[in-house]
Amino acid sequence: MEHIPTHRHFPRKKRWFMLSFYAMGIASTIWFLIRVIPKPSRAAYPCMRAAFPIMSSFIIYLLTLSGSLMAFRKAFFSFKKSRYVLAGAMTVLGLVLFYTYIIHDSRVHLANAEVINPSDAPNSPMGVATGIMPGRVVWCRDTAATKNNFRSGTYFFTPENNNPIIYHKMMRESILKLTEKSNLKDAWESLFKYFNKKKKNEEVGYQAGEIIFVKVNQGTISWTCFESTGWDFNASGNKKNAGACQGNPYTILALLTQLIDSVGIPQDKIYVGDPISHIMKQHFDLWKSYYPNIKYADKSSTSVSKWGRTKINVSDQAVLHYSDKGTVMPNAVTDKIYKEMETADYMINIANLKAHVRAGITLCAKNHFGSHSRSGANHLHPSLVSPTEQESNPINNQYKQYRVFVDIMGSKYLGGNTMLFIVDGIYGGDYHELNPPRRWNMPPFNGDWCNSIFMSQDQVALESVCFDFLRTEYNGVYNSNVNPNWGAVDDYLHQAASPTEWPDGITYDPDNSGTPIGSLGVHEHWNNAVDKKYSRNLGTGQGIELVAIENQPFDTSAYIKPNRIKAVELIAQASVSPNPATDRITVRFYNKTPGICTIYLIASDGRLVSNESLSYIGEGYQQIELPLSGVHPGLYLCHVKVSNSQFVDNQTIKFYKR
Repeated sequence: MEHIPTHRHFPRKKRWFMLSFYAMGIASTIWFLIRVIPKPSRAAYPCMRAAFPIMSSFIIYLLTLSGSLMAFRKAFFSFKKSRYVLAGAMTVLGLVLFYTYIIHDSRVHLANAEVINPSDAPNSPMGVATGIMPGRVVWCRDTAATKNNFRSGTYFFTPENNNPIIYHKMMRESILKLTEKSNLKDAWESLFKYFNKKKKNEEVGYQAGEIIFVKVNQGTISWTCFESTGWDFNASGNKKNAGACQGNPYTILALLTQLIDSVGIPQDKIYVGDPISHIMKQHFDLWKSYYPNIKYADKSSTSVSKWGRTKINVSDQAVLHYSDKGTVMPNAVTDKIYKEMETADYMINIANLKAHVRAGITLCAKNHFGSHSRSGANHLHPSLVSPTEQESNPINNQYKQYRVFVDIMGSKYLGGNTMLFIVDGIYGGDYHELNPPRRWNMPPFNGDWCNSIFMSQDQVALESVCFDFLRTEYNGVYNSNVNPNWGAVDDYLHQAASPTEWPDGITYDPDNSGTPIGSLGVHEHWNNAVDKKYSRNLGTGQGIELVAIENQPFDTSAYIKPNRIKAVELIAQASVSPNPATDRITVRFYNKTPGICTIYLIASDGRLVSNESLSYIGEGYQQIELPLSGVHPGLYLCHVKVSNSQFVDNQTIKFYKR
């Protein structure tokens, strides 16, 4: 099914468009005022949310256009009367109003208000599902992840706006549900084995010395921060948007904690970075305080020598071969990547849940626009569905066109070398660059932050699910931005799922191996935005299975490393002193029988800092001293586990380290 491009690409319809623009602007204004003035609460109704962008744009259009004309007229007559200061002021005012008119011209908003649905019907899967549980996508949502009282002027990544320990819980629950295992070590072992069986036909787990490259999204750092400050967002001067929506440091920290503390992978065998850009100082300082020996990748020699990053180096030869052969992307026939990414044994791709002004959406595939060695990604843009690209290629928003995303997803160095795909939706956004995250209005979010993590081994299934969320939220009703609802935004998912969806004359072979890629996963759309069911959920097909985990009870014992101690209980009478503490704490508790006491010290972000076990004899009050040398200042949880205890009340003892 082909879709007609938006009206702004057909000048012959200008007269009709102008008439419809005035008619809809006047009608929406009258309708909004009639409904909302008697009852202001109606402004939150979906129909009012749909009318408001058109009404507001129409009013801005009238005020700025008429205001600029009046200002220029006043400037002209003032100049004739030799009132040069007033003439200059009116000229400046006129220019400002005219510029505002241009950028807010509601004819553009109206053109963008056309919502184009996907070409394939709901629950019509295409492609071959992959994964331990084929086609499974885990959606974990916990409203406790973010703070409801998000302070104005602060950034989404600052500690006061996050509950990091909930991120660890969500990451843990997602991994366990994705693999159907009962503990993290077994879950990750199964992920490694599945991936190695698929990649090299060897069902083996992680082997000593193997390298993992964690591809994060830090794409806006290069133009919002300065190298002279170590890429410090606080020093950038760009505070109006409270931080561009990109990688959340606490989500990524939760992933790193699992790899290092649960799986046992050495820190120096892990790379973290976004090759095209840099790592924000706020993220780097947080991660390095926990894991100083991880290799935090950067291409800049200054960042390496001055700011403690690890240098990455451009590959010797091009490894990405774009299958259009220059016919669609004339400046992009091949690309080099970085050696450290090229030679990595495994990759984990953790992207963000965002709409995009050129691609409609930006997820794990788009995250790899930052994985090549060029300084920018403009050379890849002609294959996107962007209206700006349609000026030179009017069929860009039709199906069965060349899509560079398919080459990226099929490359043995990028999508083909990724063992786990994650989309960080804690703070979702409507724009890929400088806009801050936005609260979500579609059910079940209802005005709250998205508070979600999405995860899958099937990259096509994951992006299909996230697209369904994005196109529902940004549909002109729940949110005025409709970027995800252009024509053919999911064309690359069709083609990644099945070669039958490829364009005529295109054979996807990103490795230049002579062997075309096959199905990279399964694609389909849900039945509706309320039920959010796919064919495996409904039992009607072999497509996607969306497994939702929402607001599960918090169990602190889940964050204690497995097999440390068995058959233990949290004792109710335990206490910690002094509080606040400096160099040590004293833990006191009462028990009637001899046993073993283990004290777990857990940071507020869920990281296990230390554990101490000792035997005691006799009945009565026990007293244990725990040194705090090397423990950073902050809030901690102290868990006292006592074997053979008669006391089973759950208690969390909090204390503060100065």
